[in-house]
Amino acid sequence: MFFYFFALTEHEYVWLDNGKYEKLQQISASFQSDNFLPILGFEYSNLIAGHYVVLNTNTFKSSWGDLSPDDLYSWLKKPEQKDALVIFAHPGFHFY
Repeated sequence: MFFYFFALTEHEYVWLDNGKYEKLQQISASFQSDNFLPILGFEYSNLIAGHYVVLNTNTFKSSWGDLSPDDLYSWLKKPEQKDALVIFAHPGFHFY
């Protein structure tokens, strides 16, 4: 038996809000099956601290106004985000 997965991670600052994230959660759940796992997430994009791919959260966290990743880390420590997975995508634009 084969297992398939697909992850969709949009930049959170482009067009994402809680309503749209909830809609994406519903769409994602509707495609889940015994051999297919849709994974929903977002890219937390901080121009100074870099970019992080955040998967499997109940809501999303905007980087707007965050000067460091500390706000993201505090948000991830909340009990409702206990199943989150974070992957470092790439550094901020100052380090390219």
